[in-house]
Amino acid sequence: MTLAQISGEVEVKLNRVRTILARELTGVHQACLTCSFQAEDVLLAKLSQEYDPAIPVLFLDTGYHFAETYTYRDRIAREWRLNLINLLPEKTVAEQETERGLLYQSAPDQCCKLRKVEPDVYKRQGLTTAGRSAQTLASICQGQSGQGQDDGCLLYTSRCV
Repeated sequence: MTLAQISGEVEVKLNRVRTILARELTGVHQACLTCSFQAEDVLLAKLSQEYDPAIPVLFLDTGYHFAETYTYRDRIAREWRLNLINLLPEKTVAEQETERGLLYQSAPDQCCKLRKVEPDVYKRQGLTTAGRSAQTLASICQGQSGQGQDDGCLLYTSRCV
C-alpha cells in the first residue's frame, strides 16, 4: 500500500467520523465526551473540538492509571485547551481496597462499576439540567464492545435524559 492510498483511507474514515459528529452535535444543547486518553479517544476529542471547542471532556479517574497517563492527559488538556472534567469515584483507591480488598483482581465488574460507571453516570446526570438532554460521545475499539467484531473503532453516542 502506498502512502497516498493510506492517506486516502484515513481521510475517508476521518470524514465519516466528522459526518457523525456533525449529525450528533448539531442542535444539541449539551454534549460531552468520555476520554481515557488512548489514541482513539484523543482523536475523537480533537475532532469534537471542530464542532464545539468547549465540549466537556470527561476523564474517568479510576485511581489506577499509570503516571504517564496523567502526564499525557494534562499535556493534551493544556495544549488543546480542553474543557477537562475529572470524574472521581466516591472512595479513594485506599479506602476501597481497605473495605473490599483488591476488587480489580477478585471482582473486576464490581470494581469497574464503583470506579468507572457510577462516577460517569452521576456526572452525566449533572449535564441534564433544565430538562435538556446531554449527548455523550465515546469511542469503542475492537475488543471493547464485547461483540468480538474486527470492525476497528466505532463512535458510540447516547442521550441521557
